[in-house]
Amino acid sequence: GVADNAVLGNPNILRAAFSEDVLRGGNNSEVLDVDGGNAVAVVRVLEHKVSAEQPLEAVREAVEAAIKAERATKASREAGHALVAQLREGASALEVAGEAGFTWADYTAVQRTASDAGVDANARQLAFKMPRPGAQPSVDGIATAAGDFIIVRLTQVADPQASTVTED
Repeated sequence: GVADNAVLGNPNILRAAFSEDVLRGGNNSEVLDVDGGNAVAVVRVLEHKVSAEQPLEAVREAVEAAIKAERATKASREAGHALVAQLREGASALEVAGEAGFTWADYTAVQRTASDAGVDANARQLAFKMPRPGAQPSVDGIATAAGDFIIVRLTQVADPQASTVTED
C-alpha cells in the first residue's frame, strides 16, 4: 500500500525503516537520500505492529471497495482504449467525447517543463513521449494511478526557434 506514496514508497526509506538497527534497536536511521540529492530524510520507528491475519468481517468493506475500484479501473482502461482506437481511425475528438459523455479540452503551446493550468501531468508526460504527428494526429492514452484514463491527441509539434535556444 505504499507504492503510491512518494515518501513511504521510496526504497531507501523502506530499507532503513525495516533495518535491524532502526526497527528493533529504536535508533534513528542515517541521513537518507530520497530525491536524487534534492531531499533527505531520517527515519525513526515509533511503533511497529507485526503483520497478522485479520478476520474477514474486519476487512470486508475494504476488500469490497478494493474489488470495485479494480473493476472500475479495468472498465475505464478498456473504454479508454476503445476511444483511442476510434480517434486513430479518424473520428472527431469532440464527437467521440460527447457520445461517451466526456468533455474534451484543447490545449495549445504546452511546454515540457511549464505547469500550464489545467494540463494534467500524466497527459503532459504522454504528449512528450508520443511520435510526431504526420498527416493524421498521434493519439494515445494512459491509465492513471487514480483509475482515470487520459487520452491525448497530438496534432502539432513546434520546434524551438534558434533565437530562444541557449547553451544552458
